[in-house]
Amino acid sequence: MPPTAVQIKEYLKKIGFEGEPSVTLECLTQIVEAHSFAFPFETLSLHDSHLDHRPNHRTSLNFDALFRKLVHGNGRGGRCVELNTLLQTMLKALNFKVRPILGEDLLMSSHLPRRKRPRHSAGIVKIGDDKFLVDAAFGGIGIIAPVPLKPGEYQQYSEKFRLTASKEYTFELQIYRNGQPQSIYGFSKKAVTQKAFADLNKRNANVLNTQSLFKTFFSCTKPFKISEQQNGRYNITNNKFSISKDNNTTHREKIDSQARLHELLGEYFNIDLSKHYIRHNEVDMLAYQQGITRPPTLHRFNTRLKERYQTIKDSVETKNAAKETAKATCIVCDDPNPKCPKLNP
Repeated sequence: MPPTAVQIKEYLKKIGFEGEPSVTLECLTQIVEAHSFAFPFETLSLHDSHLDHRPNHRTSLNFDALFRKLVHGNGRGGRCVELNTLLQTMLKALNFKVRPILGEDLLMSSHLPRRKRPRHSAGIVKIGDDKFLVDAAFGGIGIIAPVPLKPGEYQQYSEKFRLTASKEYTFELQIYRNGQPQSIYGFSKKAVTQKAFADLNKRNANVLNTQSLFKTFFSCTKPFKISEQQNGRYNITNNKFSISKDNNTTHREKIDSQARLHELLGEYFNIDLSKHYIRHNEVDMLAYQQGITRPPTLHRFNTRLKERYQTIKDSVETKNAAKETAKATCIVCDDPNPKCPKLNP
């Protein structure tokens, strides 16, 4: 069922949209930008131990449930399919012509065959004879405002994007990093059904599903507006937190405790899950997949679980230490100096 008049009003208030909606590019831009700045891309629900006893709770795209989470939930966001489903549903209710599409990740998966690349939900909005790519949920790096559906370069606050044709896709969305374009995802103009969105959500919504993109990946990220020309981003990726302003990283830290994680979620995202245990590091994620729902306590009945958890922790620490050594040591002369010309890439 379409959103009610009350839901539309609550949504516009949530994103801070003022005025009377109309089917214009100016209005579309205002709504999409406000949506992007209001809702974080986050995977909290997939790593929340409070929800482990409800394995199917996050596999539905029921609009009323989605609305309660995003609009009524303090600070809460969601994955691409959740955030873009809400945005597209609201745009349709405001009389915009919306075509749902699915793209394929190129940022981390361009080396994979196309059939194995993770999917990403987005949409195309038509106003008169013009079409625009609309996407408010490619976490930490995606567009903030609509992009004309034609090849070209587009500045959005501090970030510059490019839409270009390629051999594999009708279009590739790229972002400029250090002056060079880097592909984010590729897509065609072919419309997909809501069932395709639902299938994507179901595939990624449970970290115990081997096909889930987020089984070893925790994220909470949101852009913020600095001025009419500049933006920044808050970003939590697994156990690391960073702040960027005007394309420059101004703060980095390693999250070493649950208490610090909850402080960051509250301070920068207005999310209060302080009574929940969130698996935000590789050790806890791997342990969960092996039947350890959270780090064992010191209770004597958890001796075996503690041993299994420690084995996983030792394995992860050894692997990470080996990676750091490989980065910093020359394979020819064992010189730890990273400036060594023979340094192993």
